[in-house]
Amino acid sequence: MIMNLPADVIDRDKKLQRSADELMELRWHWTLDESNPARVSMAEYGRQVGTARPRISQDAHAWADYLAAQDQKRTDVGTLSGTPQTPGDFRELRKLSVERQEAAKAIAGATGASVTNVAAHKRDEVDAVLSTARERAVERGTTVDHEIKRAAEWREKARKAAQVERDEKRKAATARYIQFEGLIGKAMQSLRTILRDSEGVELDDELRELLTNSLGNLRALLNLIDMRIAGETNIDWDAEFERMTN
Repeated sequence: MIMNLPADVIDRDKKLQRSADELMELRWHWTLDESNPARVSMAEYGRQVGTARPRISQDAHAWADYLAAQDQKRTDVGTLSGTPQTPGDFRELRKLSVERQEAAKAIAGATGASVTNVAAHKRDEVDAVLSTARERAVERGTTVDHEIKRAAEWREKARKAAQVERDEKRKAATARYIQFEGLIGKAMQSLRTILRDSEGVELDDELRELLTNSLGNLRALLNLIDMRIAGETNIDWDAEFERMTN
């Protein structure tokens, strides 16, 4: 005999679509909770509320996982980093294979991110850690489970090292920028002095030609500096510098 869900349960299920935790608890209570004699099968629950059975199963089992974890916490001292904490954590993990679940938890533990964030938004990172763990397991004759945590920790150390290197390069570049900006400022002051003091100065043709050549060299040098700052690479800088000094 098929048990019908109370009308208010069906109504609550639909109203709780935006409250994932309460929805998981509701679906667990009416499908898996052995203390509820009126519970129904997941397929029947899904049919009556208009939701696919896999989604009902995912939510119900995620809540069961959460309850089991709460019971475990009462006997454990402290909580390991990377351990799922919230119903949402367990829900997101339920969407992954067992190996991917372990990889997500290992990444959360190594990076300090939440399990939900890793499982839901860092799928590429999960795949990368799992691939590394599989390769190491083959190379070392161990198991994937044994290598997952180490792979996640290694990748995080490498990421932090790369970030430190980027930060150091940024600091060095900033220091150079300050130096260059100061030199440009001095050069502009000198050029403004020439502009100001040259007013009314009468030069003969020879002196005017010499200054015109010097200004031409200055323009060429500024053009080279502009290309260098812009990151131009197809230039023989040594040849250009040699040409300008001759």
